[in-house]
Amino acid sequence: MKKLIISTDIGTDVDDAIAVYLAATNPEIDLKAVWVTNGDVQARAHIARKLLNLASSNARVLVGEAEALTGVKPFMHGYENEFVTKEEREAKWPIEQNGLESVVKMLEEPGWTIASIGPMTNLAVLLRKYPEAAKNIDRVYAMACRLAGPEHNIAHDVQAAREVFASDIPMTIVPGETCDRYRLELGPLFFEEISHSAVEFILEMAEGWRTYQQLTGMKHIAKYADEVKFEYKGQKDYEDVQKTLELLREAVKENDLGTMYSIRLNISALGFNHPEFKEWAKQHDIPIDEISVHDAYTIFCMLHPDLTVITPASISITEDGHIQNVPGKKHDFVLNLDYQKFKEFLYKGLDLKEYKKSN
Repeated sequence: MKKLIISTDIGTDVDDAIAVYLAATNPEIDLKAVWVTNGDVQARAHIARKLLNLASSNARVLVGEAEALTGVKPFMHGYENEFVTKEEREAKWPIEQNGLESVVKMLEEPGWTIASIGPMTNLAVLLRKYPEAAKNIDRVYAMACRLAGPEHNIAHDVQAAREVFASDIPMTIVPGETCDRYRLELGPLFFEEISHSAVEFILEMAEGWRTYQQLTGMKHIAKYADEVKFEYKGQKDYEDVQKTLELLREAVKENDLGTMYSIRLNISALGFNHPEFKEWAKQHDIPIDEISVHDAYTIFCMLHPDLTVITPASISITEDGHIQNVPGKKHDFVLNLDYQKFKEFLYKGLDLKEYKKSN
């Protein structure tokens, strides 16, 4: 059984919450702590504690570093506080404010695994202040890097990533391109008969994420929608689409989020009625009915190395957040994996209907 600490910016994108839940409920993992970082760490800590409470997990919640070493502004959408009620924020939940010291105490024992699914600030500060403690970390599994350019978790604290990658800690790196190949279809999940309150909470977070992404994505739709050549079924269909786009352009011009929110379902409907629009939206990174589950890949790769294709490499991070291969073989780089098995792992872990049907 793997003794695990997760370092995460849970609360912004829903994949962190999925990864934490999968780890908290998997019998092969002994999740000891969730260590939050990046921005409003108090909000993130309460989200983590709520999720763990719903999952009946006794894992500790530790408050980590709020500010990046490089001074980059923390990345938060602004809706994160909505996931925890006023009463829950005021409840005396067990949240440890001195997260770094708590981790150092835990690392007095050997045999630790860390999943890094956020900016690497927590780990970099640990290495700076308590380098000896890191010797009891057997391996870090990191959702990090992109071959094509800076990845989110790297970009939001490049200096931290540079220091962690340069350390002697063994690492398995799951790059963004590997995680892009399968995304979770979100729409059907809202028609599921969810059997667990923790999964209901995750879906609430997913809907918050999707709403925000669609609202911001609508600005792209309003600007570029004329590129799409719709095959209209009739005059009314044509008029409905044009009216929707006209209203949307006006709302974007006025920065009227309320109106944008009210017509987002119409925009989503365009994707279902016009496949060419759905494909165009995907190309422009406008989510309609899918969410990324990038961080969940780290848990899968940790548990199922036999289902992954790994190449040994030594990766360093440049000052602008790009990766480069340097001499050596100290890192494991995940090139590919069994995506069908990953999907089964995801659906089974979330106790979703599709898995039950096939088993």
